[in-house]
Amino acid sequence: MLGSLHWICASAALLLAAAVFARRKGTASHRTLGWIYVACMLILNAAALGVYQITGIWGPFHWLALVSLATLCAGMLPAIRRSAGRWQTGWLGYHSHFMAWSAIGLAAAGASQLAVQIYPNWYAVILATGLTMVSGSWLIRRHIPGAIRASRPRSAGPGPGAE
Repeated sequence: MLGSLHWICASAALLLAAAVFARRKGTASHRTLGWIYVACMLILNAAALGVYQITGIWGPFHWLALVSLATLCAGMLPAIRRSAGRWQTGWLGYHSHFMAWSAIGLAAAGASQLAVQIYPNWYAVILATGLTMVSGSWLIRRHIPGAIRASRPRSAGPGPGAE
């Protein structure tokens, strides 16, 4: 039961993360999809913490679920705590980076799960996770700064043609 719930929420969260990254930031749909992503991540991590079928004891995947929860919280807290109507310096960068790492961590978990199904040993897990994290790091460096610039409000200065 927990394994199925974990898998369903993980699949939904991967699709939601892709949708959030593909859409314009700061919109109502961005916030709605983002909150659904957060709910899926909370459920899948809670389920992961309750699964002991592989080893029967607390193991590395339980620790990684805690890391996932920490990354998710680190991404949401700046967005929740910002003052309404004000763009405080830095909150958007923290939110963007930690949420991106949350999704990359989820993708790395999925890649390692797939890899271990094909080639069942720790080398497959390490390779799949490493490749996903390196690729994700490159994507963050390439795309997050532009997404942050594009989502900041424009100054209320004079419009085009004003002297």
